[in-house]
Amino acid sequence: MLFVIILVMIYTANCEQKAEKNTEKANNNWRNCAPFAAFPDKISSIFRRKTTMSRMCGTTESGRTDPAGQRARRLTETAVMTALLIVLQAVTKPAGQYITGTCVNAVLAVSVLAAGLWSGITVALLSPLFAFLLGIGPQLPPIVPSIAVGNLVFVLLLGLLAGGGEPPLWKRAAAWLLAAAAKFGVLYLLVVKLLCAVLPLQEPQAAAFSAMFSYPQLITALAGGAAGLFLSPLLRRASRRSPAHD
Repeated sequence: MLFVIILVMIYTANCEQKAEKNTEKANNNWRNCAPFAAFPDKISSIFRRKTTMSRMCGTTESGRTDPAGQRARRLTETAVMTALLIVLQAVTKPAGQYITGTCVNAVLAVSVLAAGLWSGITVALLSPLFAFLLGIGPQLPPIVPSIAVGNLVFVLLLGLLAGGGEPPLWKRAAAWLLAAAAKFGVLYLLVVKLLCAVLPLQEPQAAAFSAMFSYPQLITALAGGAAGLFLSPLLRRASRRSPAHD
């Protein structure tokens, strides 16, 4: 009986030794496959990055639109466009009306075509007010609403006719020409024909405003609109967005 017990003990010890060796061998094999050992962590890291980028881009992990993310992105783009427009007005003011006006209309066109209709409307309405408050634009309060209306007509026509989808070249060209002509017409009527006739302006001041808000507005709207139509697709591709139509 004692002999049997000893044999059992020896057999058990051998089994335990074999089990330990097999375990050690398996561990060594797993260490040799270290890249696969870290695979779950890599998957988790990729998922976390995807989740973060999805929130930043306004989409959920399943690809659905995230309204809160879209609103945040739209507000950010609108703020950036407004700030850029004000900075360009201040920097290019010594260069003259043609350079400054072209830059202003280019930013307006980009804001509505790349960021969306509501972004364009917001920039169009806020920029004349900030320009007046900062001493960049014409320092005559009644002119500020007129400039805002001209900007609004410009972005509305561009956004409605050339924004959203991929309109053909002729449609974009028609929107560009119509928006520039409409802005020129609105500013000419409101400032030159109405305000300069109604407000008690000195003759030199009235002549200066009449010259400023006549044909130069058409030229700068055409030049800025063309620049915006060219830059907007590049900006959309850079941010991997579809044409703005919101």
